[in-house]
Amino acid sequence: MRHAALLVTSAAMAVLLLVACRDELAAPDLRTPVPTTQMAAQEQTTANQDFFFLPPMAPDPHGVAGFDEGKFDGSLQPRVEVCALTGAECATAQPAGFPIVFTMDGAGPARLRVDLSNESYHVNWQTRQPRVSSAVNYRIHVKVAGTVLGQVDVDVIDSGAEKKATESARFVAVVNGSTLPIKFRIERGAVFVVGTAGGTVSAQEGRVTLTIPVRAGPDRRNGRSID
Repeated sequence: MRHAALLVTSAAMAVLLLVACRDELAAPDLRTPVPTTQMAAQEQTTANQDFFFLPPMAPDPHGVAGFDEGKFDGSLQPRVEVCALTGAECATAQPAGFPIVFTMDGAGPARLRVDLSNESYHVNWQTRQPRVSSAVNYRIHVKVAGTVLGQVDVDVIDSGAEKKATESARFVAVVNGSTLPIKFRIERGAVFVVGTAGGTVSAQEGRVTLTIPVRAGPDRRNGRSID
């Protein structure tokens, strides 16, 4: 059971996503759509400037605008999801075994772990379980409390000889049947999760502050929403 929580992204402090126990309060999504990571550029192009994919999925982010040494946030509960694509979107009807979900509590085929010494989260995706297809492209999403922090598309190839030619600004190449280490870094300020006790969210070095009162969000007692 998920506890009620309020999530605020650094990309849009004014947009509040309320995640309640078993329920989600729908709200206009004013965030910038998250583009895929550009593998060819030494800069992070996800909408959240405090999120970074790490090698081997993306270039080393050290020196990239927004990268802050020592500001890694290892206290979160991220979720990695892998879906099969139809065109540019996750397919409505997913192949058997998809979408794959990795979490910190061990859901899915492998456990998502935090590495405090290397300031990263990581999980190994074994593409044999379930087996991927070179005829299908896949998308990796990283989420916290249902909000996408970053995503990258995967092109499955049949041999390592194709790898260099396949990797581009859009795709990470992975050999069919191999293991892809999914590594990423979330810095403090990327997201703020506030429970029912309320709290104060401060971003942009204190220039933006948001106070959330106790029990913010819907009270669904007796099936009714009480403000």
